[in-house]
Amino acid sequence: MDDNKRIKILGTGYYLPELLDGYFDGQNASLDLQVIPDDLIPNMLINKHADIVIADDYYLRHYGSQGLEKVLLFQEQLLLNIPSDHRLFFREWIPLNEIQGEPLLYIETKADIDSWIKEILKINRCKLNIGLRLDPLLFQQMRKEIQYSYLVSSSTHLFNDNQQDPKAWKKIRVNALYSNRYIYLWYYKKDFKRLAKVIDLVKNNAVKAAADFEYSRTLA
Repeated sequence: MDDNKRIKILGTGYYLPELLDGYFDGQNASLDLQVIPDDLIPNMLINKHADIVIADDYYLRHYGSQGLEKVLLFQEQLLLNIPSDHRLFFREWIPLNEIQGEPLLYIETKADIDSWIKEILKINRCKLNIGLRLDPLLFQQMRKEIQYSYLVSSSTHLFNDNQQDPKAWKKIRVNALYSNRYIYLWYYKKDFKRLAKVIDLVKNNAVKAAADFEYSRTLA
């Protein structure tokens, strides 16, 4: 297919499968999908290396670009996934600074929640005690044996769906600067006609997925 007819979508998290649910049922434009670190998003969008970006405004708010539009999709919350025998299991939320000394598993993705966590730690001046560091593939292979607590996002199911007994694990909200954020769909107004079908689908799917994505609302 002509590259000019392809639609390139970049996201900061692994929520694109839910947001694009149903897209491939019909005859639609070909897509290029990629998850990249948050701080690379502005350059990709401002320099027209992407047609659509799904990200928060943490970096993009500093960039003025005429004709850039955004649509609110959902709210994302940082969570701590803990085993049932953990001393914090009874908690519903926890300040970030309380887990600084806690031995944690850290999943190194180079994007998605990884880059978000690193920015949260930076602005809150916190350090994590990493007891075990894994890449995503090793995590999938070893997750049944893991008893370390680990940080997850409310909107990304890549690491949330435990193969362990779900009753043996619990997610609690982490409170800190930037531990809760709004995710938007960004595009250029002049491209709306070409992108309308994708934009409408993403908006509708975001409404359907909000109950899962916006975990923080159930804890308010």
